[in-house]
Amino acid sequence: MISSNKIADQDFENVALDFSELPDFKSVKTQGLHRRYLTVLRCRLLFFFILYLTGAGLVFFFLGLPIQKFLLIFSGPLLVFLILFVEFEIGFHKRQIGVRSHDLYYTRGFFYHKETLVPFKHIQHVEVSQNVILKWFGLYEVIFYTAGASAGDLNIRGLDESTSRKLKSIVMQKNESDESNEQL
Repeated sequence: MISSNKIADQDFENVALDFSELPDFKSVKTQGLHRRYLTVLRCRLLFFFILYLTGAGLVFFFLGLPIQKFLLIFSGPLLVFLILFVEFEIGFHKRQIGVRSHDLYYTRGFFYHKETLVPFKHIQHVEVSQNVILKWFGLYEVIFYTAGASAGDLNIRGLDESTSRKLKSIVMQKNESDESNEQL
């Protein structure tokens, strides 16, 4: 009798792996973002802080609030500003990109540390772009799209033109070589 379930006919083995034998994904050589991007982050933070101060000052002036209430209103955003400033200053050096033979590695963050591994075979589209601010500083953003994501799965801002173009080229070459190997 022939079974219609081919999986049931096969012997299935699920071997436990020892964590000490797994390769260390952090062993990849990484490269940081361009130093000018730190200036972009500082300017953006300063712009929003000044915008908030202006709004709070206008409310204080027109409503005639006592200085104690103004300081109370001002202290919360000041704390957020300081936290973000520390995140940008210390966390900037933790923004690292690494390329391995089968995937792309990106790490970022000081208070909220995040590491992302994107396999090349899952990347369907790569976009290199600039917004007005990045263009002003001569920087680029590389966006990697994978299956099922409408927004980019991985956005890396703050790269110079040559690095962004090389990164796109590497990913496209890896995808083309993987496709040609699968067709054989």
